[in-house]
Amino acid sequence: MIRNSALANAVTALDAKMRREAKQHLFWSRFTGEIEWSETPYNEPSAKMSGKFIEVSKKKATGLGDRMIFPMLLELAGPGRRGDAVLLGYEEDMARKYSMIAYNQIRHAVPVMKGRKDYSNEKLFNMMEYAMPQLAFWHAQQENWEITSSLYEGASEALTLSGADPVYGQGMAISKRYHPNLYTWTGATDATGALGLVAASAGLFPTAQRVRDAAKNVNYSDHASDLNNDLELKSYTARAIRNLCIQKKVRPLFTQNGKMFWGAVISSEQADTLRSDSKYIEAQKTFQTREYTDNPYVDGSIGIYEQIVWFEDNLITRGFAGSVQAGTDLNILGSTTLVWTESEKSNPRFENMTGRITETGGKSNHVLTVFGASGLGKSNEDPLGFDSEVFDYGNWKGVAASQQYGYGRFDNVAESQIMLLETAPASCTNVYNRGSLQVITWQ
Repeated sequence: MIRNSALANAVTALDAKMRREAKQHLFWSRFTGEIEWSETPYNEPSAKMSGKFIEVSKKKATGLGDRMIFPMLLELAGPGRRGDAVLLGYEEDMARKYSMIAYNQIRHAVPVMKGRKDYSNEKLFNMMEYAMPQLAFWHAQQENWEITSSLYEGASEALTLSGADPVYGQGMAISKRYHPNLYTWTGATDATGALGLVAASAGLFPTAQRVRDAAKNVNYSDHASDLNNDLELKSYTARAIRNLCIQKKVRPLFTQNGKMFWGAVISSEQADTLRSDSKYIEAQKTFQTREYTDNPYVDGSIGIYEQIVWFEDNLITRGFAGSVQAGTDLNILGSTTLVWTESEKSNPRFENMTGRITETGGKSNHVLTVFGASGLGKSNEDPLGFDSEVFDYGNWKGVAASQQYGYGRFDNVAESQIMLLETAPASCTNVYNRGSLQVITWQ
């Protein structure tokens, strides 16, 4: 397609513009950083993590198949030595845990020239320039969905999709693994002083049935009066989440003035109940809250409470849907049966969720995501850009933009169980995650 260097340079510049425009539409842009790779004197790969929530690796060295290696440097935790005691023999290795994240090709095309028309380079470039804003926005929405899918199900939809989906194409068919830090609120009130949060499956990846039970508020609360009263996102829920972040050693999103802060994405319904809480309202008036407003991580939030920066986004905050009986139809798309409609340009992946499972009191489940540092990995094999070929639809011409990437949640298991992460995650034991957690409330 590209016949001369002038056109090649123009397309390269347009690719860069499309990537910038797509990034502007991506909620997670400010929470994304790139891993810095270098070589040690012994030619061993060394990586410096960015400390952002999403760690991006562009290193071409791959693992098995279409996979990239992600090293996770653990904190030093040894006892050290006091006084003049001998130091030799008490040093601590710089320990790393390694993850593998697959990547897949994601592309979209539009026909823009109908009938037999001039096939010149100038016309081709004009086609690309015309379609670029729409393609950039579509890829941004798709990537936002891939991140959301990874938070809930362990890997992006491009990886967990079946090997030959008739509508969405070729996936990697990697098994879904629900968040090991998935907690449900039991309804303990502020006066009790109880933590009020119970793990759906402590130390394990919960099964679909365990997640379903949590979304129905089954087996986690025997308080009949709580079913209609204290299951929403309120100030004492926020306090319990803050304590849980410390207990589970979730790495803070940022530290300022010696205080650790985490981020949380909530739905509009959760935001309404939190904003109406008297303790939350009072906290927003304090100088301590206002002094953090210039922090780039805080910009665009709805406030800070209990060292958590709260963001409102209905597309990221979803719930669990499916029949209330046991089965395998648990999903985060909702009860909407449509895949997409061309006339309405409607795609349930890019819209507010409907059809959440409800608990006994009739309230639907909303799953808020708390995030810190190094919670997701993005294997970025090939950045967003126009394809090197022009598509021919009979007598129509079209252009396509594509990229190769994949998202994966950083979950740690024993080295002997690494391959189970993709094939049988429910069989893994002693699972832990230090990058994020999810909490179900009922609104």
